[in-house]
Amino acid sequence: MNNVFARKCNANQDSSVVEGLFNFQDANFQLDEKLNEIILNNRSSLWENGAIDDIKAGDYFVQQMEIVGLTDYDSDLFDFIGKYTVGGPERVIGLAKGLEKNILLEIKGKSILVADKHNFVAPFLLETAEKRILPKRFSMDHIDAHHDRGGTLRNSLKDYGSNLSDKDKLKYVLKNSEIGTWQTYPLIKSKIASEESWRWLTLADSLTKIVQKNLQNIVINENPFSSNGADVMDIDIDFLADIDKDLTVSEKAEVLRANIPERICKILSYLASNSENAKVITLITSPAFINQARAIEYVKYFIEVL
Repeated sequence: MNNVFARKCNANQDSSVVEGLFNFQDANFQLDEKLNEIILNNRSSLWENGAIDDIKAGDYFVQQMEIVGLTDYDSDLFDFIGKYTVGGPERVIGLAKGLEKNILLEIKGKSILVADKHNFVAPFLLETAEKRILPKRFSMDHIDAHHDRGGTLRNSLKDYGSNLSDKDKLKYVLKNSEIGTWQTYPLIKSKIASEESWRWLTLADSLTKIVQKNLQNIVINENPFSSNGADVMDIDIDFLADIDKDLTVSEKAEVLRANIPERICKILSYLASNSENAKVITLITSPAFINQARAIEYVKYFIEVL
């Protein structure tokens, strides 16, 4: 065995399998490009129509992240952790699996997209606006552990459209969009949404404390968040990561039996109750930011209490 990914750190993917997928000995090897190739080999479209039982964990890698300050919790987030030494200084890299496929559901008159990576949301909103499910300029509540509005902007998805086949849409989005900037260019630059029309909560901590203190007094960007909500409710389940991280071993096991801890139920139920006016809901499981098995249970709970 070579020493490129020599450390497994209790993550559960066998190192020989990983080394068979990733040519880490090649100094020109591009990890993100390989992950995109893996996604394309396992999916035929950006999303598929389905039901809640179709929301399942996948058995292939979709996300990588450099780990600085390795902790025991990282083995709960990643399916493989190891040392990457080719083409520069040694780095610790985590590889995470996501959903088997992204699922589009129609529930109570709402279009609900469940996806693993957040950059799948922009094309979905572009399409729903094109189909007039959303108004020409829509508003959005963005609930996330990250604001997703910084970084390097590569593309506006300006060439994304209905003229592309399902597979070509998937290829295009993987090549031209970024998770950390998924909303800024595709939505603002397409002129179907404006910054002024959005409210977003970037600190899960704030949401947790507000909900626990007073379920009727949640604030996003210092504006009351109520049933007079936005056209789109966009929820990245990683906003629960800090709470999820602190669950006991027995609580984590219970989540996988669909027994969600009360403090998480209250938050998800509150958000669901305030999505009444949303025409579209997007739910992102965020591999590498929160354990995927539990993230799927949180997503299913939210859908069930709508």
